[in-house]
Amino acid sequence: METRRMSKRKTTSDHHEGKVKTKKAFTSDDTKLIEAINSGDNLVVESILGSKGPKVSSETLESALLKAVEGGKRRIVQMLLNYGSSMDGANTVGATALLAAVEHGHLDIVKVLVEKGAFVDSKNADGRTALMLAVEKRCCFELVEYLLKKQRIDLNAQDNAGKTVLMLAVEQCDFKTVQRLLTFYNCKELIRDKNGHTALSLAKRNGFLDLLNLLRKSISEEKSPISLAVESDSLDLVKKLLEVCPSCVKENYGEDSILLTAMHGSDTEWDETIHCSFEMMELLLQVGSIPLQEQTWCCDYTALMLAARAGSEGAVEKLVKYGASLDYSRHNGQNALTMAAYQGHAKVVEMLIKAGANLKVRDKRGENVLSFAVMSRNRECITAVLNHWGCLKRVDIENLEDVKMLDVLEQVKGRWKKLLKEPHLYQILFKAIQTRSHSFTAALVDYGARLNAWCDYSCPLFLALDDAEMLRLLLDKGANVNIKKISDSKTALMIAASNGNVEAVRILIKYKADMYAESDGHTALTIASLGNKAEVVSALLDEGVDVNHVTQTKQIALSCATKANHMALKEMLIKYGAK
Repeated sequence: METRRMSKRKTTSDHHEGKVKTKKAFTSDDTKLIEAINSGDNLVVESILGSKGPKVSSETLESALLKAVEGGKRRIVQMLLNYGSSMDGANTVGATALLAAVEHGHLDIVKVLVEKGAFVDSKNADGRTALMLAVEKRCCFELVEYLLKKQRIDLNAQDNAGKTVLMLAVEQCDFKTVQRLLTFYNCKELIRDKNGHTALSLAKRNGFLDLLNLLRKSISEEKSPISLAVESDSLDLVKKLLEVCPSCVKENYGEDSILLTAMHGSDTEWDETIHCSFEMMELLLQVGSIPLQEQTWCCDYTALMLAARAGSEGAVEKLVKYGASLDYSRHNGQNALTMAAYQGHAKVVEMLIKAGANLKVRDKRGENVLSFAVMSRNRECITAVLNHWGCLKRVDIENLEDVKMLDVLEQVKGRWKKLLKEPHLYQILFKAIQTRSHSFTAALVDYGARLNAWCDYSCPLFLALDDAEMLRLLLDKGANVNIKKISDSKTALMIAASNGNVEAVRILIKYKADMYAESDGHTALTIASLGNKAEVVSALLDEGVDVNHVTQTKQIALSCATKANHMALKEMLIKYGAK
């Protein structure tokens, strides 16, 4: 009886196809090998496998290989394979070493086994291949991709339930794997499992259908899925896509960057409006879709440039918040600030300047930010730039003159000390008078613009003769009513008389103009008489001018009218007592 018990301890038997199979008894090296693998002792494993003593049994080698694989012990796996361990042994669920390596996500060991010739389409008890397990277990994508690249793999193989790799990927909402299977490999979508489901019906059942359709469209239009999603401005679809495949924002099929695609839409010609919602922008910025200074593929615009040109304050605010490059320039030297200025987007200009945009930038033609603002002809925009501008140059003033907007400087008079220098101040005063900008003129004079200086053969008072309100303003501010031209000593009164400007004559006399001042031997009265300016003559005489006043060259009003053959004027002078 005891002998029979001892015999049972030495051998065991399994019934297989009606026969009894006797297993070999384990040697001490078998036990030591398993223990060394469990503890990860590479040296002991190497010693056992390299010893000249009793050999380790093939059953132990298979078991040892599976343990080493499951434990992720690559070095030991290599030693066992080199020793001759079979890769065909299976564990209790029918998994070979390769399947076990995949199930535990050990990519390095998978590579070792495949390179040693492991059968990539071997199946476990459920009929799952290595690729199926990798997809089902959501192993690292590198492992899935490695297996996909093996040309001998059967991508349309079915497990015991009839499911293919594509079906399993759809069930797992594994977007990246589904994308690879449909885009680069000949995976059949219409295969049915044992329940009659296809990949499409499974996608519909688990809410993956919109993403699957997006992938199909991506393949047909040769655009990245994320580009198509953002073009549609479907925030929910983009969120869903990012949830299942965060790395999709890095994909690019030769397209504009994702954020830019969302902003300018799918149209070839941009209509200068931002097409996506601010929520979409925020989402794409949060996931870091692109470096914000990155230019577009086709037109050399950054996201900030698009926002600035469109005048979208909300978009600009978000982009600045996320660190968009303020001074990145296109090939022509223009940047976000110059674009906003040219379009007349005053608030955007203000935002960019306050954020630190460089005001000194010039494009390739030499145009500066103020030049672009002036081109917009938008007063608010010009003011926004001037509020931060340095000293104005002559060309800046001329640009404002050209668009008849020099008076916009009145809006920033608190900065004149910084903006205006004396020579320019006088030039600006002349233009303010000529353009009938009364309040601007008054402000310039109050600031210190010289009223009685000469420039280009004229002075402020002479320029104001045709504008009664301006004339009074200058005289009230201290203009010299008797200032004379440098060339011929004519006064404002003489010029007004010569032009027949009765209103100006009366105003000048009221402000104590010298009615007897002479130029080339003529007074205002004789000049008016020679020119047959009857109303002026009448006004002068009504104001008390001596009708018989004789000039230094012996000129009198009556003789001047007679010489000029102005008979009606002669008779009027006689009525006033001319002799």
